[in-house]
Amino acid sequence: TLTDSMISTNTASSEGGGIVSFTKSGGLLTLINTTVTDNLSQDFGGGIVNSGTAILTFSTLSNNTAIRDSGGIYNSS
Repeated sequence: TLTDSMISTNTASSEGGGIVSFTKSGGLLTLINTTVTDNLSQDFGGGIVNSGTAILTFSTLSNNTAIRDSGGIYNSS
């Protein structure tokens, strides 16, 4: 869980420019009042890569870029 946080101006050479959350058997990513902005992924998921459930409450994703796919959120279950 991230609360009252800013994830900004990060670069990944593969997936997940801002946040990468790979969990086994139904993990949970929770963002509360968090901003994910201006991140870059050379592959997919410019802002967030997540496997499982993601809950975003009062949170903002903006201006994230992925060269291959999914600038904001790439989610797989």
